[in-house]
Amino acid sequence: MTYKRLPGRRLRMGEARPGVFFVTISVQKQRRFFGRLEDGRLKESPAGSMVREVWSGLESFAKGFSLDEFIVMPDHFHAVVILGHPFPGVGKPLVSDELPVLTALDEVVHRFKSYTTHLYLKGVREQGWPRCSGKLWQRSFHRTEIYSSYSLDAVRAYIRANPRCAKKKSVGR
Repeated sequence: MTYKRLPGRRLRMGEARPGVFFVTISVQKQRRFFGRLEDGRLKESPAGSMVREVWSGLESFAKGFSLDEFIVMPDHFHAVVILGHPFPGVGKPLVSDELPVLTALDEVVHRFKSYTTHLYLKGVREQGWPRCSGKLWQRSFHRTEIYSSYSLDAVRAYIRANPRCAKKKSVGR
């Protein structure tokens, strides 16, 4: 089955403004490269660990955004990205003038997808990870803007519950 993603309210490429975004990034062809679900928890593959580590360290490579709740799933990735100070109690001040500023959501996602693809292909060559077509991630990503602390709490709960609610599937398709 093929389908075309239809953009909702999208920002233009490179457009930056403060906001809180729920982001879903899917693996190309829904391949389950990042692990498998066991008893409602993800048992990460080495590739899944790599994705988690890259996301966790993304803030050390640039400023202008902060990372919130996230989860690596067998064939996709969910995260909350905060740009600026969109509403009280959310976001954090910029701290380092030495890092590049990523103020647009697509810049943050692009940096993450590019680096994880590079590391994944290196894992294919050096560690025997399952092969991919050269593109680890689907071309686009899904984003939903979050407008309140209540909605943010609901998205965080959804992310935490995602492994327990997903169907159990194995690595690789």
